[in-house]
Amino acid sequence: MKRIIAATVIMSLILCGCRVGPREGADILSSGDISEPITSVADTQTEPAAESEIDEILPSAEPETTSAPDEAPTETEAPPVTSVQTEATEETSLVFNSEDYEIEYYETAKILYSTISLNVRSGPSVDYGSIGALYEGQKVNAVGYVGRTGWYLIEYRDDYGFVSGYYMADEDPNPPEEQTKTPEEEFGQPDPLDHAAQSTIISDFAALIGVDADSVVLAKYYGSFDSGEVVLLYSTELGYTCDMKNFSVAGYDFELSSGGYSIDLHTSDGRFTDISEAYENGLLSERDIAAIHYYGENF
Repeated sequence: MKRIIAATVIMSLILCGCRVGPREGADILSSGDISEPITSVADTQTEPAAESEIDEILPSAEPETTSAPDEAPTETEAPPVTSVQTEATEETSLVFNSEDYEIEYYETAKILYSTISLNVRSGPSVDYGSIGALYEGQKVNAVGYVGRTGWYLIEYRDDYGFVSGYYMADEDPNPPEEQTKTPEEEFGQPDPLDHAAQSTIISDFAALIGVDADSVVLAKYYGSFDSGEVVLLYSTELGYTCDMKNFSVAGYDFELSSGGYSIDLHTSDGRFTDISEAYENGLLSERDIAAIHYYGENF
């Protein structure tokens, strides 16, 4: 009977969820000694990302659409250019034949500027190989236009090439800063003319007009430039009048006594050239003329 009662008590404890405490002297593990349970592969899988998160990671699977020719440039790539290329950068896929395109030629070359670093190609589309490049802001002479593709025919390296009109502009995209210096700050005073140089100029002038060097007067010195000295001389042997004459060079007005010979550029070979002609021949720049005008007015 006692055995039956003991068994009943033990079964009751088991059914009620009670457990017997640890036996005295047994190993007791603290919570810090218990390692995390190993989870299954299924337990380590994370939930799939939301649709918006997937879009941020992966590009859209939808194919890119191509704009109509009149809405987008024909030239699709323009690699950065650090120096002008000296030869074609890729194999030419097509050989240009002018009979394949109607080119509108200009009577006078049109000045254009590249708005980016841009390929110059052997034909009027990206189907033709690159023969070089323009840097951003480079000025070129356009001699024709292909309306079918919107490309210009330009002068390039003693020859011709084509560039996309989409990347060309009538005005410089990077115009130089406006001149903020005053003429006095810009030009200062003309360099002094030493005695030896003055004697050479006078003797050269006397030989030019066939007079004695002692009769020559260096009436005005306008400064020395890359091509030589600019001076005003006359000879007392030829007479002197107070009549005035006016002329203009590069937009600058000059006044000169008719008794003077002219305002001339004296070059190292002993020649004298009127400053108008010297400017037209590239011996004097526009800045040189501005300096000559300033010196004539202020010194």
